[in-house]
Amino acid sequence: MEKLKVSLDFGTKRFDRSANSRVHVHSAAAMLQDNYRLSSLDYGHLMDCAFRIEKNILAAEKILRLAAFNVLSHNRDDHSKNVSFLMNEHGQWTFAPAYDLNFHNHPTGITACLWLGKVKIQVKITCAN
Repeated sequence: MEKLKVSLDFGTKRFDRSANSRVHVHSAAAMLQDNYRLSSLDYGHLMDCAFRIEKNILAAEKILRLAAFNVLSHNRDDHSKNVSFLMNEHGQWTFAPAYDLNFHNHPTGITACLWLGKVKIQVKITCAN
């Protein structure tokens, strides 16, 4: 019997490169001087940061969408170093595409980023038989 060969490779286009040059990128952790390992930032802080940087309310909506995605997809690696902003050649900042998204089905279901400044959200999804 012949064994099935499975490839586990994955490739994606880098958002921090443009042709032969690098795009200026800063993480929310760097911009807000946050120690992402001992962070007290919540999604509200990230929404405010995005709004102030982009000067557009739609920036806050992007963070809210990312937050909802992180909860529903079980991404528990949602700390401030995994949220970034790109600066173009005119000095304008925009929210970077989401990255470092990892499914993590930890029994506690606790996320890295705070919600409402007080608690980390705990989501448990169960399937009915």
